[in-house]
Amino acid sequence: MESKRPPLTVAIDFDGTLCDACFPDIGTIKEGAREALQFFKDLGYRIIIYSCRTCHWHHDIFGGSVDEPSMERTTVRQMVAWLDSNGLPYDLVDDGSRGKVVADYYIDDKAIRFDNNWPEIQFFVGVSHAASN
Repeated sequence: MESKRPPLTVAIDFDGTLCDACFPDIGTIKEGAREALQFFKDLGYRIIIYSCRTCHWHHDIFGGSVDEPSMERTTVRQMVAWLDSNGLPYDLVDDGSRGKVVADYYIDDKAIRFDNNWPEIQFFVGVSHAASN
């Protein structure tokens, strides 16, 4: 039986990765973002943009209500308009309703790479936490 495989996919965070983070506003496009997304597209990757702006948790922060589809929120519509006006190639903006995006690569300014390195991760998070308090 032939194994099915999702299309080659890159999942990219919005705030802090494609643009400077200044939620609920949208910051300036990050240098090289457009060219990187075009490069992925040229390699044949499907590009999915994900964001806490579509989060179904914390409506007091991200807007909307339990009954309102996340793609209808003002902050999400502004994000999509920003992507389009800046000419960033993408295939889909994830609406947050189906769980974690299946992707070959995840690009995010808040990510910590896991490589069987829990002690290093604990140290990093502990130091970061202490610095923020």
